[in-house]
Amino acid sequence: MATYAELTYIAERLGGDATTDDARKVADLAAQLSQEQGESQAEFHLLHWLDNRTYDWTRLWEAAGGDVGAILEIRTEAGLPIFATKSPVRGR
Repeated sequence: MATYAELTYIAERLGGDATTDDARKVADLAAQLSQEQGESQAEFHLLHWLDNRTYDWTRLWEAAGGDVGAILEIRTEAGLPIFATKSPVRGR
């Protein structure tokens, strides 16, 4: 679970009109991707994981909003199959 400070920082990094709700979506997607990569919740460090991405954090925001190109990019970069068993957009 992301702290308020982490969410505020993520929202600032996203820029523009990003809110802490947007940051929460990014944090949730990051946690899901991390778990799919085999990382346990205890091992997961949100800001460290985000800092290790090769793309701009806004791509995660776009993916969380349903942008198919962004989903493709982030899943490929993470070494994950294109199609998730759990939807990154709706949490199914």
